[in-house]
Amino acid sequence: MLDTTEIEKRNLLTWVESYLIEKCMKTIETKLQLLVELSLLVYFMIKHCIRKFFNRNFKEIHDETIFQNAEYTGKT
Repeated sequence: MLDTTEIEKRNLLTWVESYLIEKCMKTIETKLQLLVELSLLVYFMIKHCIRKFFNRNFKEIHDETIFQNAEYTGKT
């Protein structure tokens, strides 16, 4: 039969174990949340850069086409 000190030790160990598991899970959850936020940030930065690149190139192509059309029609 277990004495009370043995029961207290087991209870304490169980409590410490559950506490550590809970802390570990919160740490993992926090790190995962940070990873998701950083991933979203990178996604939006890349999306912005691609959009900016294509808008600039589209504008240059559009301006060049207008200039070529003007030359072709003799309006320059």
